[in-house]
Amino acid sequence: MYKVNIINIYFKCLFSNIKLNNTESKNLKLKKEMFKMSVRANWIFHSESISASNGYEYLIANVGANTTMSLAIDGTATTYTIHFEAKGNIGDYQAVGVWDETKMKLITEATETSGKLFTTDLTGKSSFRVKLSAIDGGNLSAQGKVVE
Repeated sequence: MYKVNIINIYFKCLFSNIKLNNTESKNLKLKKEMFKMSVRANWIFHSESISASNGYEYLIANVGANTTMSLAIDGTATTYTIHFEAKGNIGDYQAVGVWDETKMKLITEATETSGKLFTTDLTGKSSFRVKLSAIDGGNLSAQGKVVE
């Protein structure tokens, strides 16, 4: 509720030409920065994909020092292979390790025998994707949530 009120105040002032005194303006800017620091982003890499594809990449911008993404895989596919990849500021996508929360081990790709929940560190990366390289017998969805 607190965060919603800050946004409402900010947009009312922005679009209504309401003038704030100096102290109110500083307080609003501080509260707005506090809100931005705690925002969590949900991202859909694949939505019921039925064929191999790179999916939608997540561009990492303005993130804090400790940025983690939680990933979930779901679907009806009987077999699939997905690769977890990231890119630095330059260069191509490279395989990166993600923690399989179900099997409790570090992996760079997942199949139907892997777990369905994963965690990865996005610190120092410019983009991240979940590449679906093979799928058969149904669909696959992959979603992530960024927590700073």
